[in-house]
Amino acid sequence: MYSVPPASLPASSYGDGVESSGRGAPTPSRGELRRIFERFDANRSGKLDYRELRNALQAMGLDVSEQKAAQLLQDYDRDGNGLMEINEFVQMVGSLRAAQLSA
Repeated sequence: MYSVPPASLPASSYGDGVESSGRGAPTPSRGELRRIFERFDANRSGKLDYRELRNALQAMGLDVSEQKAAQLLQDYDRDGNGLMEINEFVQMVGSLRAAQLSA
């Protein structure tokens, strides 16, 4: 399950047990998402493995297990290479945010 740091607004659910900061939190811009992506791309491959993805999501306030990070990677890995590229990361964050707003 994902959880939010206590400094956030009241938690809202992304569905499937995913919780994050309140609905009023702004969606990060593509540039902000790119900076987060690059910060956690430890080997500078331009791709995130599930460990790097977990660290990036945790930096965004989502408490993610390695298993859940691996599942998110599998769910949003559109080219099937087992790694997450920036476009897949942006799409995943957008989908999670949209689910949060509709909850």
